[in-house]
Amino acid sequence: MTDRAKKIIFEILIFSGLFALIFCGLNAWVDGKIDSHYELFYRELSNKKDPSPIILLGASKASEGVNPKALEAEGLNAFNFGTDNSDPYFYTKWYNELFKTHYPRPKIIIYCVDWVMFENKGRWIEHDSQYFPLGYYWRQVFNPKLNRKLLISNRYPLFKYRGFFFKLIRNRYSYYPWLMDKAYKGYVPVDGTGELRKTFVDTIDHIRPEYMECLLKLLDQWKSEGISVIFAQTPDYIPGRESEHLERNQKILHDIADSRGIPYLDYNGGLASPLNYEKKYFRDWTHLNLEGSNVFSPIFAKDLRKIIDKMKWQ
Repeated sequence: MTDRAKKIIFEILIFSGLFALIFCGLNAWVDGKIDSHYELFYRELSNKKDPSPIILLGASKASEGVNPKALEAEGLNAFNFGTDNSDPYFYTKWYNELFKTHYPRPKIIIYCVDWVMFENKGRWIEHDSQYFPLGYYWRQVFNPKLNRKLLISNRYPLFKYRGFFFKLIRNRYSYYPWLMDKAYKGYVPVDGTGELRKTFVDTIDHIRPEYMECLLKLLDQWKSEGISVIFAQTPDYIPGRESEHLERNQKILHDIADSRGIPYLDYNGGLASPLNYEKKYFRDWTHLNLEGSNVFSPIFAKDLRKIIDKMKWQ
């Protein structure tokens, strides 16, 4: 090898090293400026000291509506693994490939079901790649079933939050409208009230057969693993939503629960109350705000305690 070739290789190595150093530094800086509720969702998977024997699954209605602190007041140790737009398709992969390998088997799963849970709303597991364990991440990079571009771009905060780079110079970034300072064991409330005029729901109320299949397979799996399942549906603002598929979807959920002997706390059906008609408790027709979750969580905790006592679970 000539001296010139050695010099070129040396310069390339120096440049690559400097680039890697700058990239890692900026990546760590951006990561440190972000307050993310998704991080709470994944951080709990490595909790070896006090894992919860009861877990909640569901979309943002669960993560924003049920405060585990209220369950603790009833003697129930639970973690809220709900997160926005998480449907049965998402949970099938997340539960089997991430949760089961890092977290002790729960005794009870409270699935916060919803009549709009069978249609994808833009959430894919690739969006969470920033929080994947390293080995699992690299296996997914070579998984032909996943979107590799989406997976890689969400792995590194510098890429993921590139649109907020100049804002981060001045301030930290929190996912609006979540109140991270009030987050507790996966629960992340929201404040304020939003648009509460009647909304005609006609895009997210369809039922994808593959999503229904995922739910039924999860229920079969949990039964085979000896896990008790409870269905719950957190309150909607009933005057604020309308759908031609609402009654059909609600009946399907109740039929699934009845046919499998799954207890079902439906706060939009038989357990609906004046809370469902109070605007001040909602940020939109389907999500409780902070005040609403403060009212609802103790009610839910007491009802849940009664069901668990009947199940003779200790």
